[in-house]
Amino acid sequence: MARLAIIGAGLSGLAAAWRLRTQPIEVTIFEKSRGYSGRAATRGKYGARYDHGANYIAPSSDRIRTLLFDHLPTDDLVQIDGEVWAFDGDGALYEPDDQDISEKWTYARGISTLGKVLARSIPAVKQTETRIDHIVRSDGAWLLTDTDNVRQGPFDAVLLTPPAPQTSTILQTSADTARDDNTRDLLTGLAEAVGSADYIPQFSYIFGYNRRIKRHGNYYGLVNDDESHDISWIGFEHDKPERAADGENVVVVQMSPAWTASRVNADPDRFMSDVKDLASKVLNADLKRPEWYDTQRWRYSMPVSRADVEALEPGKEAGLFFAGDYVAGVGRIGPAIETGLDAGDQIRQALS
Repeated sequence: MARLAIIGAGLSGLAAAWRLRTQPIEVTIFEKSRGYSGRAATRGKYGARYDHGANYIAPSSDRIRTLLFDHLPTDDLVQIDGEVWAFDGDGALYEPDDQDISEKWTYARGISTLGKVLARSIPAVKQTETRIDHIVRSDGAWLLTDTDNVRQGPFDAVLLTPPAPQTSTILQTSADTARDDNTRDLLTGLAEAVGSADYIPQFSYIFGYNRRIKRHGNYYGLVNDDESHDISWIGFEHDKPERAADGENVVVVQMSPAWTASRVNADPDRFMSDVKDLASKVLNADLKRPEWYDTQRWRYSMPVSRADVEALEPGKEAGLFFAGDYVAGVGRIGPAIETGLDAGDQIRQALS
């Protein structure tokens, strides 16, 4: 039976494994963290559940709708009511003329449930808390070495799905330790192709209140659509069904790439007061004295450009495949999953 290694248990890697679930391919998934879903992440605090990365799922194609509503469990799947309004560089709110009326979905227990139900639906070996450092070409197959210097394999193919800067580092480290010139040249070229995708950072702040935060409109979320404000997104997580107790409000504030970039190596807690002041002005509401708060640094929040996917083609002959938002060129759940489904099809053809 052919063997496949998937590096990364984000949604693109899990989608590829799901696509291959009926194939005679032994799949092993290596994930550096403890859980699944990548930036489709959820945390809980004081009884509240909140999504501090991706905000919601917008079914972007028939394939995504079929996956969500026909193949995966829907018990916990819920639709988000309320509109998404915009605000400008001065913080003034308005209903955009091109109001996004697409459906917005999530899970009652958090958006990370999507990764969990995908993981439960696939007959793959999952090794969490395992960070892959580099890969080695050996006798026509691939060996994976983790940061504890434990070697895994051999595998007939490898699918790499971490954010482009991390995938590029794995490939370049692999090139530096390659045993022959052809493998070294291949891996170097792939590292450059993946590394051509540019990413932006983002700090997320979450504030919990035992009171109602007033709103001046029928919106669930606010987006700075001209990218001229220090805040990119403000969301009311308690609008999502079953996320907080009655009377409790949970507000997520995600900062702009420009604001975050100059602070990305600092502790996000240092700027909490500034963020509350900025968000209070946009909302024209009092965000002082939250009952609790949380922060998250997303060093590689989303791509703003696509990797050179044509330059990744030579990898296929050697059993190297790629999926993730850097292949799609946008930081959205639907397109990221699509790249995983496509990679699954490519791997099936290559290993059949």
